[in-house]
Amino acid sequence: MAIYIIIYLLILILTSLDFINIEEKYKKITLLCIYVILLLFRGMRWEVGTDWAQFLTCFQNARWNNIFTYYRYDELYELMEPGYMFLNVLINNIGNYSLFLTLTNAFILGTWLFLSVKLTHRPIFAFAFILIFNLIFPIRLQLAAAIICWTYYFSLKKRYVAALLVCIAAYTIHKSALFL
Repeated sequence: MAIYIIIYLLILILTSLDFINIEEKYKKITLLCIYVILLLFRGMRWEVGTDWAQFLTCFQNARWNNIFTYYRYDELYELMEPGYMFLNVLINNIGNYSLFLTLTNAFILGTWLFLSVKLTHRPIFAFAFILIFNLIFPIRLQLAAAIICWTYYFSLKKRYVAALLVCIAAYTIHKSALFL
């Protein structure tokens, strides 16, 4: 837990760069460094987190023949969202759980980074705010939240069909996206 605190405190300290007069390229370099550090930390972790074993079990039991369910506790089925299970099965067939975490976190962090740069004047602060706000979410919900962020982006661009499709995609990852 201490490593989480250290990394997120460092990010909070780096947000001060958004409030001083420095060139935009240095802000973008700082954001890219934060992205890489977080991607390596969140993607290459092993047995870190309270829900580690649950999601590892889900990944290990993900097969094409049980894309909607998997055995979690002996004979009991656990019902999962099809989009999330599809990602598990797909990546399970080409790699290991670290690859799954790295790829999903690359998308999650990449989405937040892109939107922070495109939609705000203080991208480091916005990125840090999103990161801190999302500390409480498990990875599945973070993935759905990152997908939902694209709904906002497409809505701003007045691409409503794309926004609706993104909402549906988010729902296949986590049912909580239904509120949109």
